[in-house]
Parts: sequence; C-alpha cells; structure tokens
Amino acid sequence: VDGALPGVSAMAAPVWNAHAGLELSLTAIGPNALFDTALDGVVAQTLRAAAAQLTATLGGRPPGQ
Repeated sequence: VDGALPGVSAMAAPVWNAHAGLELSLTAIGPNALFDTALDGVVAQTLRAAAAQLTATLGGRPPGQ
C-alpha cells in the first residue's frame, strides 16, 4: 500500500491451481485518494471473491486443503 509509487495503492489476491500452487494473481491498482486499502473493504472483498471463483473454475485449491 503506497510503497513503490507514491500516491498509488494496490492489492492482490492469489488464484490457485489443482496442485495448490500459485496459478496467477488478481491485482487492483488505483490512486490513494480513491482506493480502499482496508483488508475488509470493498476492493479486498471483491478481489477475494473473484480469486476464489477463478480458483474453483480451474479446479484449484489453496495450500493446505
């Protein structure tokens, strides 16, 4: 959050494959003034839901499951 590029925030969520390995990452990027960086905020919830749906579509599973 607001690290590498001042004024810009980003958040990511992993998408897992069938071997519990990282397949890809979904990332949202936006200006600090408009970007909700709360871990329980709209951006985080939307990323988690989309990543979970893609993981399921790919027949994936998170590590440890």
